Amino acid sequence: MTTNLLSLENLSIYLNGVNGNTKKLVSNVNINIYRGEFVALIGESGSGKSLSALSTVGLLPSAIKASGTGRWLDLNYDLADHNSLKMFRGKEIGFIFQEPLVSLNPLHTIGKQIGECLTTHTHISHVDLKDKVIALLKDVKLDDPERRINHYPHQLSGGQRQRVMIAMALSNNPKLLIADEPTTALDVTIQKEILDLLHSLRASYDLSIMFITHNLKIVKNLADRLYIMKDGKIIESGKTEDVFKKPSQAYTKELIDPNIKITKSRLNISKVLLSAENVSVRYKGPRSLFRASSKDFCALDKLFLNIRLGETLGVVGESGSGKTSLALSILKLIDYQGDIKLYLPEASHRKKERLKNYRRNVQIVFQDPFSSLSPRLSIRDIIGEGIISHRIFSKEQVEEKILIALSRVGLDKDTLERYPHEFSGGQRQRIAIARAIIMEPKLLILDEPTSSLDAAVQKQIINLLIDLQKDLNLSYLFISHDLELVATISHRMVVMKDGMIVDEGTPAKLLKSSNNKYTKRLVESSIF
Repeated sequence: MTTNLLSLENLSIYLNGVNGNTKKLVSNVNINIYRGEFVALIGESGSGKSLSALSTVGLLPSAIKASGTGRWLDLNYDLADHNSLKMFRGKEIGFIFQEPLVSLNPLHTIGKQIGECLTTHTHISHVDLKDKVIALLKDVKLDDPERRINHYPHQLSGGQRQRVMIAMALSNNPKLLIADEPTTALDVTIQKEILDLLHSLRASYDLSIMFITHNLKIVKNLADRLYIMKDGKIIESGKTEDVFKKPSQAYTKELIDPNIKITKSRLNISKVLLSAENVSVRYKGPRSLFRASSKDFCALDKLFLNIRLGETLGVVGESGSGKTSLALSILKLIDYQGDIKLYLPEASHRKKERLKNYRRNVQIVFQDPFSSLSPRLSIRDIIGEGIISHRIFSKEQVEEKILIALSRVGLDKDTLERYPHEFSGGQRQRIAIARAIIMEPKLLILDEPTSSLDAAVQKQIINLLIDLQKDLNLSYLFISHDLELVATISHRMVVMKDGMIVDEGTPAKLLKSSNNKYTKRLVESSIF
């Protein structure tokens, strides 16, 4: 008989407002997790999935309260009772957070932080503690653990930091591991490594896993059962195979079929809009009076590329390949060597005015719209801020352009007096796009613009970008680690590694017939 490990019954979560009003965020959720089972909780940003997971270990923010009943093996408890939940946190239930750089303490070595997890629950000698930390790092396949224990979080890559978080979660041999979007910020090859690692740890540690994600595709071959969550409610659940074969909800069908069917804009012009020639970027290593200076880091190494009018150029590569440095160089936000030219008529011969004109014509949409939008500004102020700073339009003209930009991204004028926290992830990204296109740019840099969105909203944003490209004759530099998505939207693609372009061509060529070993590895890693 299968042992029921954790049950949540009638879980509801409320936000206490400043005026005594309460807002229901999660409504009457029921979840069961059995011993040794891999369960996936899937839903878009704001659906309540992370709040539901945090409620199991009493980690909800102070303004948010939970109600309902929990059952851990044979023990019943009140989900509102934080003292009861402390018994499980870290010892019985391990938690892996989405962004390890935020979760890890930048002032302590990873060895000390893993050690603190152990000493909180057990008495252990200093020698045994070090041996145990090293053993945990070996279990999560972190290279050279004897040396790594003395490293700080900033000295590790995203994938390495996530392995450290997994080691911390496993430190007290929990029965249940909750993984909250652990692969969202990672490139495809590292994503696959982390998923394979969790799969192997499930067997070696006899773990149950609750995996939270907005991407149904990545858990298809891992999860035993699925819970689909939308607007704070479970709308569908069942065995993974059954849900994929016969989904009952339209929302689930959209998640299962994430393929984006679009018609790319046609390239009628071969004219080059932007060229980058022999571009290099070096970041200086740490300097100190008491030790020899570290070597400089080469982020871009004599790179050449061009973007044509109306073209989408896709840029793919692992973390650290130089994608972001390329974007920042084109935006002229960092120092670089080489030549980057935007082929537009100059409005002025003065250097300051030329730079202003350049930046008006090259805009960016960031990965996380919630972080890139000021929480203190209204939507009107956010969208209009850039164009107002250029002082080329009257107040009436600015207001008119704000309304036009808002309309183009599918939002109405009633949103103008509201603030970013009042919108969903997809709506916030529309606002970020409106902020960029109001400047009437020629080139838009899209830095992972859909990676934090679920499949259904992803489709909407991609179709919006295609429509805008056709209507406004925009060129896009589309940066992503999702090869399938980049291939769908791009006219051409380049593959970056170690600051260089190692492969380029049409999406069909790179995905199906590339001879480059690195490109082949990326393609293989993107298929789960």
